[in-house]
Amino acid sequence: ITIVLMGIICASMGQAGVEGMPKFYDDSYHISQIGNISKIFGCCFMGFDAFLNPMAIAFTFALLFVDFFDTTGTLVGVEAGAGMVDENGNITVNDRPAMVTDAVGTCFGAICGTTTVTSFVESTTGVAAGARTGLAAVTTGLLFALSLAIYPALAMFSSSSVTGLALVYVGVCMFKNLEKLEWKDWIAVGSGFFTVLVMTISYSISDGIAWGFITYSIMTLAGGKFKKSDITVACCSVAFLAIYIMKAVLKI
Repeated sequence: ITIVLMGIICASMGQAGVEGMPKFYDDSYHISQIGNISKIFGCCFMGFDAFLNPMAIAFTFALLFVDFFDTTGTLVGVEAGAGMVDENGNITVNDRPAMVTDAVGTCFGAICGTTTVTSFVESTTGVAAGARTGLAAVTTGLLFALSLAIYPALAMFSSSSVTGLALVYVGVCMFKNLEKLEWKDWIAVGSGFFTVLVMTISYSISDGIAWGFITYSIMTLAGGKFKKSDITVACCSVAFLAIYIMKAVLKI
């Protein structure tokens, strides 16, 4: 109800000429434009000669790494909100189908020339409302498909000023998981703080996880508390640092 009200308010401001606000009806996007997909469909299979450059391979690995941790972070966050994680932080359900679905969606989206089709942490709002089996996601997908036919009339709900409300609620749902931190462990608290901070300022779950890993590794090494079980985290931290260095070199 709040999102509907915000959509109406923002659209009213848009109709009044306020810059950056949506309008009640926007015909710049129409279902007839779906036919234009033929211009980009399959373009991802072109230009493989670029992989003769080692930096292209490194860049592909960077994208894979980021997408993997972005998906993993999203799924863990949603599963934690659904009560599918035990007191030791272990996932109690088989999330392999979700990972496979995400991977297939990512590949199919690339073939169609769209932005990455992947899981989004906004699913937490559905979980908070009681979703558990996946039927809510199927219903949402069908409604999105139906909305294509009347999208110009739904344009007022696509503004970030409207959808931002849902993200605030998602943040609240995710923030509740901080209660599971070992608050007497300064390493856990410090790395957790940097994870939340970077997620917030970078608008990226994967970047938050990356800097959480890096901070944890640095703090355990500096504090002399590095254990054999931390080797995996340390290896991931090195990989993340390599990706950030590569991004800086390639200016991406």
